[in-house]
Amino acid sequence: MRALVYSALARVLGFIPQGIAGLVASHLIITNYGKDSFSSYALIVSVLLLIPLNNLGAGATVTQVIAAHGVDDDLSLRTGITAVRVLALSAFVVCVVSAGLGAGDLWPRLLGDASGGNAYVAVAIILYGLSFVPGLGQSAFLATGRNHLTIATQAFSTVLAAVFVWVLTTTDLEAGYLILIPSLGIFLVNWGTFALSQRVTGFRWSTALARAPFRARYPGARVRSLAIPMLITSLALPLAYFADRVVLSHVSSNDEVARYALVLQLFAPVTGLVVATAQPLWPMYTRARVDGKAGPAMRLVLAGFVGGTLVVSALMVVLADPIGNVISGDEISLGYGLPALAATVTTLQAVALPLSMSLVDPKGARLVAATSLLTVPANLVLSVVLAEEWGAAGPLVSGLLVGLFLQIVPWLTFSIRRSRSGEEIAVL
Repeated sequence: MRALVYSALARVLGFIPQGIAGLVASHLIITNYGKDSFSSYALIVSVLLLIPLNNLGAGATVTQVIAAHGVDDDLSLRTGITAVRVLALSAFVVCVVSAGLGAGDLWPRLLGDASGGNAYVAVAIILYGLSFVPGLGQSAFLATGRNHLTIATQAFSTVLAAVFVWVLTTTDLEAGYLILIPSLGIFLVNWGTFALSQRVTGFRWSTALARAPFRARYPGARVRSLAIPMLITSLALPLAYFADRVVLSHVSSNDEVARYALVLQLFAPVTGLVVATAQPLWPMYTRARVDGKAGPAMRLVLAGFVGGTLVVSALMVVLADPIGNVISGDEISLGYGLPALAATVTTLQAVALPLSMSLVDPKGARLVAATSLLTVPANLVLSVVLAEEWGAAGPLVSGLLVGLFLQIVPWLTFSIRRSRSGEEIAVL
C-alpha cells in the first residue's frame, strides 16, 4: 500500500503550487483578455482530453506487462517497441488531420462559438500530437510503483501554463497565443517525464525508440487480449465525458462554458487526488494475481476513497463560490448548486476509479470497454438535452446518471460475483 500513500502525498503536496498556478492563470486570462478568451482556453483543454489517440491502449499494455514481468524482461521491451510504433503512427495522423482542418479553416466550425483562432487551434493540436510517444514514460513509472514521480513531474504543466500566461500578459501578445499554452506544457513535461522514466526505472526507452522503425528486424509483442479492450475504453471515455464544454459551446452560452470550466477547475485537485491514489491499485492487483492472490479488499478500498472524497468535496462546496468570485473578479457566479453537483460527480469517481483499476485484466477490461461504449451516446444525448435547459449543470447531471447506471452498477456487480466465485484471473 506504500505506492498509494506516496501517490496521495505527491498529489497533496502538489495541490498548493498547482492550485495557485491554476488560479493565477485563470485570473490573468479573465482580467486581461476577458471571459471569452477564458472560455476558449478552457475549451482547448477539453479538446485535448477529447482526442482519444494519445494512448490507444499501448500505455496500458506497457504498464501491465512491466508489472507482471519486470523492466528487464524481453517481453516488456518488445511491448515498449510496439507501443512506440503505435503512438508514433497515431501522432502522425493527428498532426496531418489538424493541419488539414486548419488549412480549410474548419476548427471554429467544429468547436463552436467558444473556439479560439483557427490557426492557433491547429498548431496546438499538432504540439499535442508530438507529446504522444514520450507520454509512455508514465506507464513505466506506474508499473514499478513510482506513480508519485509522474505526479510530481506532471505538476509542472500547470505551473508552466501560469508562467506562459504571465509572459503573454506582460508582453501584450494577442489572446490567440493562449490556445497554445496547454499543449505546449504537456509537450515539455511529457518529454521530461520520458527521460526521467528511463533513468529511474531502468526501462530501456532509448532502445525501444531506436528499434521501433525496424519492424522486420525487431518484432514487437502482441498482447491483444488486453490492448484492444483498453483501446476501446481510451477511445470511448474521452468522447463520453470530456465533450461537455463543446456541447455547452454549441447549445448554451459562453457564460455557461466559463461557469462549467471554473467549477471543474476548482474540483480538479480533488479529482486529481482520487486518480493519483487509485492508479497504483492497478499494478498491485496485477502482481497479486500473478502470485495467485486476490489483492487489496475492495470494500475497504472503496470505504477509504469515498469517505476521504466526501470530506474534501464538502469543504470545496462551501469555498467554491467565494474563490470563483476572486478568480473572475465577480464576473462569474457559481452559487452552491453547481459546486454541489460537481462534488457529487467527484464522489462518484471515487467509486468508479478504484473499481476500474481492479478490472485491468482481459475479462474485466472487456466489460469496462463494453460499458464505456454505451456511455458515449448516452452521455452525449443527455448532456445536450440537459445543457439546453440547465446550462452548466446539465452535463454534470448527465455524467452523474450515466456514470452510476452504466459504469458503477455493472462494474461492482461483476467484481462481487467474480470475487465470490474464486476463479483464477489471467492478467494477459
